[in-house]
Amino acid sequence: MFEWLTATINSVDDTIVDLIMDAVGAIAASLLSLYASKKKNAVESSNNSS
Repeated sequence: MFEWLTATINSVDDTIVDLIMDAVGAIAASLLSLYASKKKNAVESSNNSS
């Protein structure tokens, strides 16, 4: 997104690679967040049943 704002786009290939890498990073972050959320809920459930 920064490249679009500063108008320093090198090539279409570079832009496509950037978009793909951004998507991969967003997917990885969402999966990690989902894992952490499930882990936290599991710990809280086990603490409440004790």
